[in-house]
Amino acid sequence: HLPPVDDCAAVFYDPESVEKVEDQEDDDGNAISEGQPKPYYYRVKPLHTVATHPKDPSIAAVAGESEAVYLLEIPTGTALKEKAAAKVAIRPADEVKSSQRVEEHPYGVNPSDAITAKMALKGHTDTVTTMAFSPQGDLLATGSIDTTVRIWSVASGECLHTLSDLSGEVECLLWHPSGLALLAGSQDAQTIMFNAKKGQAAMYYCGHRGTVTGLLWASDYKKVLSCSADGSVMLFNAKTSEVEMAITKGLSEDQAGVVSMALLPVIDSTAAVVASSSTGVDPTANSENLVVGTEDGTMFIINLKSKKVVQKLIEVHSQAVEAVVACTDAAYAPLCPFFVSISCDCIVAVWNSRDYTCRSQINIGEGALSVRWYREMIAVAASDGVVRFFDSRVAVDEQEFVVPYQREKRFGDEVHEDDGQFYTFGNKGKKALFGHRRMIFKMATSCDNESLVTVSDDGTARIFALTE
Repeated sequence: HLPPVDDCAAVFYDPESVEKVEDQEDDDGNAISEGQPKPYYYRVKPLHTVATHPKDPSIAAVAGESEAVYLLEIPTGTALKEKAAAKVAIRPADEVKSSQRVEEHPYGVNPSDAITAKMALKGHTDTVTTMAFSPQGDLLATGSIDTTVRIWSVASGECLHTLSDLSGEVECLLWHPSGLALLAGSQDAQTIMFNAKKGQAAMYYCGHRGTVTGLLWASDYKKVLSCSADGSVMLFNAKTSEVEMAITKGLSEDQAGVVSMALLPVIDSTAAVVASSSTGVDPTANSENLVVGTEDGTMFIINLKSKKVVQKLIEVHSQAVEAVVACTDAAYAPLCPFFVSISCDCIVAVWNSRDYTCRSQINIGEGALSVRWYREMIAVAASDGVVRFFDSRVAVDEQEFVVPYQREKRFGDEVHEDDGQFYTFGNKGKKALFGHRRMIFKMATSCDNESLVTVSDDGTARIFALTE
């Protein structure tokens, strides 16, 4: 669908994924006669994953079904705000010819606004499912349905290593803070630690019987946490691969798979963040409490010290908990000691990290697919291609948000019927960002917190300017 307004500062799509397709039938299902003009549409392969550079806010990476990985040079600072106003598009410069009419282009992009993507990294032979920059920003790791992990040089775009030790689709990647080791979890139930410099497998973590769906570092990065579609959560000694915790009992009664997890920040009684001795700023590095979400919508708290499930949370979700994310920004965690869970059941739930009570249930009217913290705000990307923002500090009753936005005329008195509904948040001025035509799969914020990069089923990556 066409969004009512495009809020993004820039847009990128993979030029190799666009195909012009002619309809062979009219709207009534009748075959179009030979020689008659045929309506056409553009088919674009979705972009599934995105990562932003940990040190340079102008660099982001996106990838999806087209198999290529694109490094984007995105606008920052004043240029970002100016482009947000001008709605300039980021695209490879040679994709749209000057003779092509704007209305014929899949996204109505003006060729004169196009700028060049930094580079394309090619080597994967199937959909790229996940990616992560190293903490130092010099390397980019990518995982694919082709079962391989590739490590690329961000500076040159060269593929330094192709890691083929896994035998299933790569589901998740996690760097060690040193940048020397990389964890990869796979559909084959394995997690492998790779030596990023040598490009070799250094340690195997085994015990799950289903897809590894998530990975975390625990205990000052000396332990590896993994969750699985088999309904278990495991804790490994990172150096020896010894299983120190394997929990299945006390979780879902239906043995539903564990699909999301998050460490809860350590906050003392004075509401100050308790920093890790090794990192100084990571409020989860010494965390003892883990929250997990399952495929049947149930959620649980696991204490890593006792290695037991200590609490089942009230049942808020009726479908899989797609993500659970705690506020871990050291500057905001004391003000927002909360974590948030999202689901395709349209519910966004905000929880208190201290007593695990649910303080807000927000029905956004669309399936929630991705969530990020932005200062004290919660950004939720949904199946309708819209990003919604909520203030985590405001506890609300579910009924207030059953209708999350209301109609308004975004263009004065002029109504454009083809643009669909005109949305604005009707509750306390909450903000929404428009631009995508289909569901948003993932999003990431830049390291300076000034931009939000989203990827979608519509085949585009969009860059939004984040404002106060």
